[in-house]
Amino acid sequence: MTRPIIVLAEDHADTCNLYLHLLDSVGYDVRVATTGDAALALVRQVRPAAVVLDIGLPGIDGIEICARIRQHGWFRNLPIIAVTGWLSAGHRLDHLARASFSELFGKPVDTRELLAAVQRWAPSTSSPSSMRARPAALGPAPTPWMGS
Repeated sequence: MTRPIIVLAEDHADTCNLYLHLLDSVGYDVRVATTGDAALALVRQVRPAAVVLDIGLPGIDGIEICARIRQHGWFRNLPIIAVTGWLSAGHRLDHLARASFSELFGKPVDTRELLAAVQRWAPSTSSPSSMRARPAALGPAPTPWMGS
């Protein structure tokens, strides 16, 4: 069975390795991007089940990446789970509203919460949550990417 693809956009090596191993260990096929431009290209190329996105990426930041993804067909409903070291309690809702993230976490992230969020939006084939239906917000099957 095909493992769900997760695009992991994170520029800090230690954090990237932690998330990569965590997600891989429960059955995800994780594809890594370390810049904003690379993250957008990877989303276009692999059509992931979800994106784990650091807001503070080099080049295009996560807020702009999310906005660009949301402009295109099926990708409007792509689950985007954002993580950031920039988050203060007062700005969480503002970031969510402006960027249309599916979920938002401040660093350091509780890995159990991050994993639960990914599994909620894109259940893996080896997790108990894989028996649940994907959220209705994901909409119909993907249509071809039209590029930008």
